[in-house]
This record gives sequence, C-alpha cells and structure tokens, in this order.
Amino acid sequence: MNIRVFDTPREAQSAAAELLVESARAGEHIALSGGDSPGPAYELAAGLEQDWSAATLWWGDERCVPPDDDRSNYLLVKKTLLDRITQQPEVHRVQGELGGDEAAARYDSETEGLRLGLALQGIGPDGRIGLLYMAWSAGGIGGSFLLPRLRRHREREPPRSLRARR
Repeated sequence: MNIRVFDTPREAQSAAAELLVESARAGEHIALSGGDSPGPAYELAAGLEQDWSAATLWWGDERCVPPDDDRSNYLLVKKTLLDRITQQPEVHRVQGELGGDEAAARYDSETEGLRLGLALQGIGPDGRIGLLYMAWSAGGIGGSFLLPRLRRHREREPPRSLRARR
C-alpha cells in the first residue's frame, strides 16, 4: 500500500486528476464521487486529457434526485468533466430519480461483477481527497491513497455495489 500525504487540498486534487487521466487513458472503469470539493480535480483532469473514450465512468454514491438537479453528483461530473472534454467515456450513472430502493437495486444489478481500476473514495468538506487506485489480483486489493493532511477523521462504508469483490 502506498500512502501519499499532501500539504494542501490543491496538491491532492492535482495528484487525483493525474490518476484519473492515467486510468482514463488505460481504458479503466472509474468510480467517481460527489460533494463540494471534487470539481477542481475533475476540471484539472479535463484540462489534462480531452479523450476519455476508452474509459467507463461509474458513481460511488448519488442522491435520489434527477440528473439535472443541482444536488446530483452526476450533474457535478457533467459540468466539471464531461462538458469540458471532446471524446466522451461510457457513462453509467445512478438513476436517482427512480427513488432510493429502485435506483439502488438497478445499480447493484448493473455493477455485479464490476472490477474498478480507480475509485474516488471520498472528499471531505475541508477539501481532503482519499483516492484509492485499485490493483485487483488474486491476493485482494492493493493501491495508493492520496490524502491532504487531515484535521479530522470520517469513516463511511461504500455502497454494496462498489465494495471490493473478491
């Protein structure tokens, strides 16, 4: 496991953007997150690479709202990444407008057997980014965490559909 700690959120966002672009170029499946602070990392990634056509995007979490609602994590990615690139990835968004139970059931079905190359695990209100670069192997998961210096700790279990499948 490789853990990198950055002095500022911007340094972590830049490193996250570089990993996002590396994964997109490699044609990996990428799970994105929402919230107030990932936008800069997505914007930086869009500036680094215009062709995301080899990548497949998934969401690690979403709200039960339509995709054009200001609270939608999909809308955040659309505005900060998808609208800024010329070649689009394959996109598998959570259909939050269906309501929690239906949306979760459909997404769990759609993600069955999914192997992620990269998962944006969490972004806190102070701009911290935890990014896990997943290396899938028979031995389990390995990877790198990118973290700004933390002022507080928060844990959250990922949705069932995006937990490690062994």
